[in-house]
Amino acid sequence: MGKKFGEYLKQCRLKKKIGLREMERLTEGKIKAPYLSRIESGRENPPGPERLEIIAKLLEIDMDEIFYLAEKVPKDLSDKMMDATNEEKALFRRVIENPDQFMKLNDK
Repeated sequence: MGKKFGEYLKQCRLKKKIGLREMERLTEGKIKAPYLSRIESGRENPPGPERLEIIAKLLEIDMDEIFYLAEKVPKDLSDKMMDATNEEKALFRRVIENPDQFMKLNDK
């Protein structure tokens, strides 16, 4: 499942010194402690876009980075894909198939 994502998420949470139960409280129960524990240990797939946004804001994680690591597409991008031309969709597929190549371009 999403072990790399889970490890990253746990590292970010611990850096902020927030416990699992505290995360549940801070998210007003939208993300339960046992569920988050399963994600962090790689026993559960990364959450969907709504929960990813909550986590990113709470832990002050870059939104694009958390979606990338979770292998998810943010709603604003998926909405744009619905309206994209065939050429734009082809480019998007190339990015998905080889994200590291495009991440290097972004670093320049």
